[in-house]
Amino acid sequence: MKVLIISTHVMPTETTGGNGLGRLVSNIALYLQSMGCDVSIFASRSSVVEGIKIFEYSNPILELSDIISTISSEKHDIVLDFSHNKYLSKFHSHRDIKIINYIADEECDYTPKNSLVGNEFQLIQHPSAAVYPIGIDLNEFPLYSKKQDYLCFAGKIEKRKGYDIAISIAKESNKRLILAGAIMPWEPENIKDLSGQEWIDEIKDKKFRPTLEKLD
Repeated sequence: MKVLIISTHVMPTETTGGNGLGRLVSNIALYLQSMGCDVSIFASRSSVVEGIKIFEYSNPILELSDIISTISSEKHDIVLDFSHNKYLSKFHSHRDIKIINYIADEECDYTPKNSLVGNEFQLIQHPSAAVYPIGIDLNEFPLYSKKQDYLCFAGKIEKRKGYDIAISIAKESNKRLILAGAIMPWEPENIKDLSGQEWIDEIKDKKFRPTLEKLD
């Protein structure tokens, strides 16, 4: 089976790094390849998934014709759309293209926004559709039986991720809180909220930082 995956155009698609959507795409691509599928990906520049053919793109609207012509010329059996706004389905649903969409959260302009509610909403609009939950590989997260008494937040330091909620919960419960995540350039002011918090910045792949950085 020939499979084309449309990844995000915003950040590079790689097997490591902080782009969660890109990592998800790379994991799925490598798994499908291991099952004997011929897989290729449309992704942003600098994307690298070992052994997978990458078509670079930077604008999901202007370059839709390139994607469609690739689907036609390469004779892909199915398209997995992990792009942010699902333009292929919205503008070209009349074409004979077999597409499976991945519904994200706020980046995707479906209504309502939430992914779980969004799935149910889409089923109402498209009763012939099916929802396939996407899980995680538990082998990537080792279990430590001896737990320490603290709370942890891991994610981008931006409001929609809820780091501020984690801080509030820690204060109300009088618990120690450790935050891990990068400050986003579009919300630089969030660094003020980390004053006095135990923040270890972004945890890089294959890199462990045992020391905590406490901001004054």
